[in-house]
Amino acid sequence: MFQINTEDLSYIFEQAAQTVLINNVPSNAIITNPQMNEDETRYIHTLDRVLQGDLILIEGNDYLTVTESITKRGAKNKSKIQHCNHIIEVAGEVTEVLKGYDHLGNPVYETIQGDPVFIPSIVKSGTFNIDNGNGVLVANDVLFVTVQDNATNRSKFAVNKNVIMFGKSYSVQHQDLTRKGLLVLRFK
Repeated sequence: MFQINTEDLSYIFEQAAQTVLINNVPSNAIITNPQMNEDETRYIHTLDRVLQGDLILIEGNDYLTVTESITKRGAKNKSKIQHCNHIIEVAGEVTEVLKGYDHLGNPVYETIQGDPVFIPSIVKSGTFNIDNGNGVLVANDVLFVTVQDNATNRSKFAVNKNVIMFGKSYSVQHQDLTRKGLLVLRFK
């Protein structure tokens, strides 16, 4: 085929790219739109590699890289990103701090609630099942949540942990770790 001049490509990026944050690090990227679909999906083009699971901040909106891109395409990297349609607020850690001692010399502890953690997430509702007794479609009340795979998210979304979303308590039923960089969760 033909060889792309990297100086020309760098010039194009200087002129057309916008500054975005990739995992809180400023980077130049060109953002393009695929065909319209039900969720906000875009493509990110960069000179440096973007990994599946990277969190991208574009004009104040969080996106999660949902595809793995190993090789360059035309001397640049291209990945699909999806808008994080929900920010899940998870309660901060609860700690017991020694406050002092009572009149009998017993320790008195104070419970301190840590700051909440806000986790950008892609949330999708579950499927519908046919109720065998009635033959009617019934929502199975399952949510599928995709977040960046990191130590904080693995602990905050451990199996059987409860999280409040949409005014209701949901329990983590399963952690799917098969997509490198992404933590796909099933809540019920």
